[in-house]
Amino acid sequence: MRSWWRWLRIIRRVWRRYNHQMGRPPHLFRPHRFTDKMQWRKLFDLDPIYAVYCDKVATREYVARRVGSDALVPMLWLGSDPAALPFETLQAPYIIKCSHGSGWNIVVRDSDPMDYDAMRVQPGRWLADDYGYQQIEPGYSAVPRRLLIEPLLTNQGGFPIEYKFFMFNGVARLVLLRTNYGDLGHERSQDYYDMQWRLLPVRNLDVPRSTNPVPRPLELDTMRVMAESLAEDRDHIRVDFLVSDGRVYVGELTCYHESGMTRFEPDKMDFVLGEWWQVRRPFLRAFWTVMTRDWDITRQPQL
Repeated sequence: MRSWWRWLRIIRRVWRRYNHQMGRPPHLFRPHRFTDKMQWRKLFDLDPIYAVYCDKVATREYVARRVGSDALVPMLWLGSDPAALPFETLQAPYIIKCSHGSGWNIVVRDSDPMDYDAMRVQPGRWLADDYGYQQIEPGYSAVPRRLLIEPLLTNQGGFPIEYKFFMFNGVARLVLLRTNYGDLGHERSQDYYDMQWRLLPVRNLDVPRSTNPVPRPLELDTMRVMAESLAEDRDHIRVDFLVSDGRVYVGELTCYHESGMTRFEPDKMDFVLGEWWQVRRPFLRAFWTVMTRDWDITRQPQL
């Protein structure tokens, strides 16, 4: 009975959050939209492989085994104690990340004197939080909570463009281009391109588009091949890349794109992506999960 109450509470949380953000109720048991299917995944698809994709440390081994360690941004430090963060010995710029969350980063851009004790407070708070439960993205809950530090990548003296490949059954169908996400002096933008690198008349209502198309990157084919290797035959996953002075790095693998809260314009794009994402027997799988699993149960990642 307690398990049933937990399921009812978590389904209600997902329903209310989606309805508030998107202005419409989700179809959780017979989803057709991409964003509806993401809510279905968050609730009923508890595959332990998602804990690998969500773990910024475990992902490194996954990437190295499939496309080689050259695709990894070097790791300067790894640990679980904020007091041990080696600020005094690191050369800026670099970025501090949490292994078990998304967007939990601290960017250090220069070597000016800083209050290192104060800088250790926020990572300590992150380590105490369950990002997976907060965002209703259960893959994160199984991730060991650690901190890691990487050098901050640049590209021709500026910040790298981010290339986010939408993979469906191992096939790249779409690229989301994000610019200026590390640059505080310029407005962020997002654009969608097809695999022939044609700018699509699609946008996220919450983020502006860029004013001019970006030329086709020389590394596009390299990134596509790597994305197909990393995605394997998964029904859907997003594979992210950064290009730094001609070198391709894997950023992350994401199974919960924007937590399924993207407000597409035009709205039909939500259905187009939903058609590409083939979820088999969603009602029966949801029913089976509710009957046999507890949403609060977490499992350690398995490669």
